[in-house]
Amino acid sequence: MRILMLGWEFPPYISGGLGTACQGIAKGLIEEHIAITLVLPQVPDAGLGGIEFLSAEDVAPLSVAESKIKEKLYSGFEDLITVESCINPYFDEEEYQFQKARVMQLSQQQQRQEYDRGKIYLEGQYGDNLLAEVSRFARVGTRLGLRGKYDIIYAHDWMTMLAGVEAANQSATPLVLHIHSTEYDRNSTNPNQQIIDIEKFAMQKADMLVTVSNRSKDVLINHYAIKPKKISVVYNALTQVKIDNTLLDDSHKFKEKLILFMGRITEQKGPEFFIKAAKKVLQHNSNLRFIMAGCGDQLPKMIELVATERMERHFHFTGFLRGEEVHKIFNLCDLFVMPSVSEPFGLVPLEAMGYGLPTIISKQSGVAEILSNAIKVDFWDTDAISQSILSALDNDELGEKSADEVKNLSWGSPAKQLKNIFETLVKRF
Repeated sequence: MRILMLGWEFPPYISGGLGTACQGIAKGLIEEHIAITLVLPQVPDAGLGGIEFLSAEDVAPLSVAESKIKEKLYSGFEDLITVESCINPYFDEEEYQFQKARVMQLSQQQQRQEYDRGKIYLEGQYGDNLLAEVSRFARVGTRLGLRGKYDIIYAHDWMTMLAGVEAANQSATPLVLHIHSTEYDRNSTNPNQQIIDIEKFAMQKADMLVTVSNRSKDVLINHYAIKPKKISVVYNALTQVKIDNTLLDDSHKFKEKLILFMGRITEQKGPEFFIKAAKKVLQHNSNLRFIMAGCGDQLPKMIELVATERMERHFHFTGFLRGEEVHKIFNLCDLFVMPSVSEPFGLVPLEAMGYGLPTIISKQSGVAEILSNAIKVDFWDTDAISQSILSALDNDELGEKSADEVKNLSWGSPAKQLKNIFETLVKRF
């Protein structure tokens, strides 16, 4: 079986769990002897054996004959333009200005000239021209659909959905959309209607939708009017962790115990509840430190809140961590907390538990559906969060139980489920 996989992130180019999940899924599918052509805005320097990587600019332009076949995008979203404000919640102000400077290097006129010459260039970032990039990526889908011979078109999240629709339409191939998160999850109080329109259009056109939890499945049913029989739930898994025993030596650790929050510092992830719970914890035990690892639009507000509460001596803000930095912080910390307001799944708790960390998660997360040894609380209940932190730090067995629970959650299981979905669709077509 050969699939065309459309992604927006892939390690080392990641801003959250999407790229990590795509990598794990790809590895699992390779083990199931599925041939993958993976198209990305940016191709990683170090590839993954068994995958044919393509960047958008490597996809050859249409010939004159092909252009006559397809002059307009089937999806009808070709007129998306750059918006004035950044619609992405991942950046702090410094990162936003840096990315904005990059994407503005090519004016809209220059981008059109480049497209007319046949190449489609994508930054692959979450900047202020993201909608325009999504539209251009859809044109890449058109080209691939006209040329390629695939059994399945397989697209991940809204940035790639239009490209998936275009490729499937041109090739009369089954389309599977893997929904890791929706606009209602990311921005529940102020969702972007253009993104919702893209998501709903593509979901209705797809032949099968894959969600990462039953919680996420309910979002599709209730907000996008998708029929339940069209949705399959495939839980995420754990990429192998790396325990560094040298960092577990007392000489490398802080005297205080470390409590970790890791994720985008946005409203969705509940950082304010982490800080409020920390305030209550410190009233009972002041021999602790709290670490907030990540970046996002709420970062300045969180720093100000810590200062207002006079907790700066107990708090560290690391910024965005990647690679070895992530391994080091997990090895150094003693407890992980994820108080997400709305979390379709949540990969970080699996990683934390893999490192043997006692883990507290919100009941409003998809990962809560599959974990037995994580402590589950309502995101808004800072009393329960603080009490759970204090009790977990005194529970020497919880970390061991956590590690045992997740050690067998490999990507092989979701890959087998996805293979069955693909084979069922191919038979129907």
